[in-house]
Amino acid sequence: MMLTYPDECLLQQAIIKKFEKPATWNLRMFRRWLNSPACGNAFLNGLEEQVWDKDHDLIAMSSLGVDAERDHLSRLLLGPCVAIFHKAIGKFYKTPATERRDEKLDFYRYNESRILRLAGIIGTTISSALPITSIVALNYVERTIIRLVIVAIFTMMFSLILIVVTNARRAENFAATAAYVS
Repeated sequence: MMLTYPDECLLQQAIIKKFEKPATWNLRMFRRWLNSPACGNAFLNGLEEQVWDKDHDLIAMSSLGVDAERDHLSRLLLGPCVAIFHKAIGKFYKTPATERRDEKLDFYRYNESRILRLAGIIGTTISSALPITSIVALNYVERTIIRLVIVAIFTMMFSLILIVVTNARRAENFAATAAYVS
């Protein structure tokens, strides 16, 4: 079967529609860069100024689904945690990520792969420590009612940690939590 031009256009439109919208923090930084006098210097005027206002329309910044593949912990570390780290510590040893040294700029670059590796280490450490911690805690408690409360608390913690450090769907989360309890 040979595709006609309209068919090809429809297929391309379907592919484009599946792209994720850009990460909020990424888009915010880009808009800030556009308006900074030392960088973009608000070079867009009139209708062109509004081109970056609708985040559902920005397939160029969608990272082609990369953000959708990241878990909540990775997104947290890449977004707000990097900003907090930079304001508290990073500003003392990072130089601005720009070629122009004549102006004081507020844009810095951090290695994304290192941050994602840190997220993986944190997630793995928490995930492996939780079962051991629950066993140790239950070992020191003799009253049955308190043991049941501890089991319930650790089960909820396991489920919450699973949500934060993985991209598991609800059904997968439920199955993993049921396996954890049994």
